[in-house]
Amino acid sequence: MARQIRPAKQTPRGRAATPTAAPTSAKTTLLIGLGVVAGIGVAIALIFFAVQALRGPQAPTLTDVESCRGFPAFTTDPTYGFRGGVVASSSVPERMGLVLLDPARGGQGFQHPNGTWDDAGWLGPVVSDGEGNIYAGPVPRTSLVDNPPVGANTLWVLQSATGVFTSYLTLEGAAPPSERNPFGVMGLAFDCDTNLLYVSSVAGSGPTSEVGRLSRVSVKDKAAVTVKEGVDALGLAVVKVDDQKRLLYGLARVGAVWSVALDEAGNAVGEPRQEFALGNLGGEDDRVLRIDVDKNENALRILTVPFAFTLQARSASLQQGYLARPTADGTWALERIAPPSQ
Repeated sequence: MARQIRPAKQTPRGRAATPTAAPTSAKTTLLIGLGVVAGIGVAIALIFFAVQALRGPQAPTLTDVESCRGFPAFTTDPTYGFRGGVVASSSVPERMGLVLLDPARGGQGFQHPNGTWDDAGWLGPVVSDGEGNIYAGPVPRTSLVDNPPVGANTLWVLQSATGVFTSYLTLEGAAPPSERNPFGVMGLAFDCDTNLLYVSSVAGSGPTSEVGRLSRVSVKDKAAVTVKEGVDALGLAVVKVDDQKRLLYGLARVGAVWSVALDEAGNAVGEPRQEFALGNLGGEDDRVLRIDVDKNENALRILTVPFAFTLQARSASLQQGYLARPTADGTWALERIAPPSQ
């Protein structure tokens, strides 16, 4: 098959051909665009670092690890009359054992009709996990009748599905609790990242012997592991300080908060350090019983009570509240506030 070939266009005589500019290649255009973008990126980075330099060092950011904590599943049954969120408490006057408060009903207290919620006697720390199970530790007040020392190091759990309150796990102490020191479990904290329950216990300690322990318990299989020995502590909290997770604990013998770093498995790594002491702000026997993260303030809310390894009534008038803010130089700024509700 023949293909017609068109003759080339002729340039008129006496007139020079006008050269045609070569078209800009797509590659050249791309390189120019990338250069502009890179230049903008460098400029933004320089501005950012310049602003940071002007602002100076920044205070660490505090983040809790409790976002998964839920409320008991049985409370969704309309039979029990709950209307909204549930708050677990162990400090309702004249109500021994665990009490659930419904904020939507004016904080009205509820104890399950199954009759198990006071089986552990008077309680101290309470904390929930991601499935709404609530863990608690027994703490005696003015008498050992309701809280015999033999049960001081036993954890109890409110089963989310059934509402039954039952013994969960007895932790091993350096020595068993006794009438000389009837206290055991004193603090609880839950880490949603690892599903680990942290426990502080002063079981076996005496006036001159500090043999308490910090432990962690896997809620999947009840496996308990000692995190640190030889420390008597009350309040606990697992907190991310910037990107480092730390276990904070209030000492039982002085008014101070210490901490130790945790690895991804929940084990303690490195040496513990003091975060802050109450100093002249607190009373002689004031000890940190509770530690909570206040995200809005980027601070810790602290509750203190007098504690000296002796039985005494828990009086709201003796409680003190503090706000502890981290500073850019690695210290903490403390101020007195109203005590947080328990």
